Amino acid sequence: MKRSFTLLELIFVIIVIGILAAVVIPRLRTDSLTKATTIFIDTLRYTQHLAMVDDKYTPTKALSLYSGSTKKMKDTKFWFKKWWMFYINGANSHPVLVVFSDTPSANAANSEFNYYPYYDEVANGGSSGKKMMGKSFNAPTDEKYVDRSLDLLLSYGIKKVVIETPCSHNKTKLAFDELGRPHCIQQKSSSNYTPYRYILDSKIKYTLCKDDGCEENSSVCVVARSGYIYRCD
Repeated sequence: MKRSFTLLELIFVIIVIGILAAVVIPRLRTDSLTKATTIFIDTLRYTQHLAMVDDKYTPTKALSLYSGSTKKMKDTKFWFKKWWMFYINGANSHPVLVVFSDTPSANAANSEFNYYPYYDEVANGGSSGKKMMGKSFNAPTDEKYVDRSLDLLLSYGIKKVVIETPCSHNKTKLAFDELGRPHCIQQKSSSNYTPYRYILDSKIKYTLCKDDGCEENSSVCVVARSGYIYRCD
């Protein structure tokens, strides 16, 4: 004869499941925050690494030879605007990470930055072969070209990234020079925009938030001058 569960046994099982859920669910949430923080740090460090191994310097002594070629003149005079950059698109609502090296505009007198990175400006993600962008900004839009691990909301539930920075203009972009030092991005029309004028003079802090009130969070800091990157909770 089959023996059914008693009411007491059912209550006991429900209590055990509740205790397990109370223990496991917070760990799963914390684990996703830890993974997002690791990805964030790795992406920052990879941007810095690219800047150091892929020096964009172009000698300026030949500028006079480029009077008949606007593009060559810009590539030479504004070589530092092609430094590798770390970019957080949609920081306040749907944060997505991008690593790219900007190409000078053909029309701007002082080689402006593009608002969105073009596909061929985005770094390749090593062995994965995917572009280091969490979403596609332009063609090709095929998902196989996009690294979804850089979409912090869809992959880890990060709702926003709060940025505390000394940079007064563009807070979502950070450039690294050939020595791995971090630089603020200034207005494209700035007439006094020279290579090392806007090096970071105090640390920048990124806080990854799992909720709108940012009660569950994790922080990453970039030290001024040296560019040292670390978790700073």
